[in-house]
Amino acid sequence: MFEQIKNGMIAAGADVVTATQRAYVVLHGILIQQASMVSFVMLFRLLGALFLLMLPMVLLMRRPRSGTEAASAH
Repeated sequence: MFEQIKNGMIAAGADVVTATQRAYVVLHGILIQQASMVSFVMLFRLLGALFLLMLPMVLLMRRPRSGTEAASAH
C-alpha cells in the first residue's frame, strides 16, 4: 500500500523524497482514522453492555408514595 501511494505521488510530479514523506503522512492519517473507528466501536459495545447490565436495576426501584407532595426543583 505504501508503494502504491508513493508511486501515485511520483506520478503526480513529486520527487522521490517528497513522495516518500507524503506517503508516510497519508498512511499516518489512515492509521489514525482506523484507530478512531476501532475505539468508537469498542466504546459503543462497552456502553451497550453497561446499559444491559443496568436494566434490571429498574425492577429494584420503588414507586413514590402517592400521598406526599413532590419536592420543588428550585
